[in-house]
Amino acid sequence: MHLCGIPKWFVERNANIDFRHLNNEIGSVIEYDQLKPICEVLPSVAPELFQQIVWVYQKAYELVGVSEMAAQSKKPQGLDSAPAQREFEDITATRFQIEGQRFDEACMEATKQMVEIARDIAEDPEGGGYEVKSPNKRFFDSIDFADVDLGEEDMLLQIFPTSSLPSTPAGKKATIQEYIQMGWITPPQGLRMMDLPDTDGFYSLETAAIEDIERTIEKVIEDGEYVSPDGLQDLSAGIRMMTFAYLKYKGEGVPEDNLAVARQWIDDANRMLMPPEPPPSPEQLTATSPLPGMTAPPSVPGMTGIPGSVATGNVPPNPGTLQ
Repeated sequence: MHLCGIPKWFVERNANIDFRHLNNEIGSVIEYDQLKPICEVLPSVAPELFQQIVWVYQKAYELVGVSEMAAQSKKPQGLDSAPAQREFEDITATRFQIEGQRFDEACMEATKQMVEIARDIAEDPEGGGYEVKSPNKRFFDSIDFADVDLGEEDMLLQIFPTSSLPSTPAGKKATIQEYIQMGWITPPQGLRMMDLPDTDGFYSLETAAIEDIERTIEKVIEDGEYVSPDGLQDLSAGIRMMTFAYLKYKGEGVPEDNLAVARQWIDDANRMLMPPEPPPSPEQLTATSPLPGMTAPPSVPGMTGIPGSVATGNVPPNPGTLQ
């Protein structure tokens, strides 16, 4: 490349030209007498050498099991739908299943060590306990480790992704739209799942009804505290969510008293949603009311008849009296 990558002039000895004119100036003129000078660039490196480099890169992707698009964070052409992209990611991840399991085991071991360290700090009499702050959308809660500490026999650690939704806003939006179209969630629940920081002000109002129902479920099922249904609540969504929570916690060993409170809340909410009975019509009032100045005769069990006549019926005879 050093010898052949530079243009070369081929000039006949009898061309009689001034070599000072062979320069990079614009509009320069080269005069010659007999043969025209020729400028050529010789092939510095054979094309097969560069093709070899490209082939090595492609072979490296194949050996490792990562596609070039995956390495460059690009999606294949035509993979536009969210299900197709998720299926493609699952197929790609199977090549690294063993590595993924090792990474999961490392995370599990690190978690156990962190729990042990937190327990040691909390039990230290001179340390004053171990407290962490758990942030939410607007505020944060202080949680004391001593209140949530569990023994090894009472605790089960499992690996799960931090979120079942994609991390990018576009992917999260597409997944939530699929859930809404399939009827798995309601539009207010979808807005709550978006959780975008630049729209917190709007979403906090739109999802207030869902958040209120979630707080009610927490008090009813988890704390066993009865909270009367409010007519301003979204009772239709509340009954649905409370029923799902009841079925979920029923199989997780929640006390029966808490489940009874949940059933009571569902019954009360259903009664509030029932339309009131219409008032009786004038015709019904006339048909059921006696005429003015008349009173209805007393009813005798087992006897039928009209006022002023002999009553008949299935009255058993009285022994010792005249039949």
